[in-house]
Amino acid sequence: MAGRDQPPTVLKDSDNGGIRFPVATCFAELQEPPQMPPQRCVVLSSSVGRWRRDPPETPFYEPLTLDDVDQLWQDYQPDWAQHLSASQVIVETAGHFVHRDAPGLAAHVVQAVMAAARHGKPLQLDPVAVAEAGDYVAGESPST
Repeated sequence: MAGRDQPPTVLKDSDNGGIRFPVATCFAELQEPPQMPPQRCVVLSSSVGRWRRDPPETPFYEPLTLDDVDQLWQDYQPDWAQHLSASQVIVETAGHFVHRDAPGLAAHVVQAVMAAARHGKPLQLDPVAVAEAGDYVAGESPST
């Protein structure tokens, strides 16, 4: 980091103890972009038409139509993924409770996130494993 060329001053017990850093060093570090750990997030999203395939029992969405709700849902999912710097997996076979409807896929994603965190590496989802569950990673072609 910039400004680290000056060592900190270690205060003695008689000086109330502690470490004092040079002001120039502190200001130089504040000017640098923060070192962010890689994001290891995944947004699991139901596919287009999910609300029509499995409409809720109570029409809580009125005055919107199911098509309106589905469109809003589809618009917000990529926004969440972008906000979290996350991968987005489109789950063709699931409704709102993805972990119940596609437990194998949810387990694969959790294992991939844990492995990335454990090894300090970026998240890498196996597209073959995702495709085997009948789903796909957003931005990639769905399996045919």
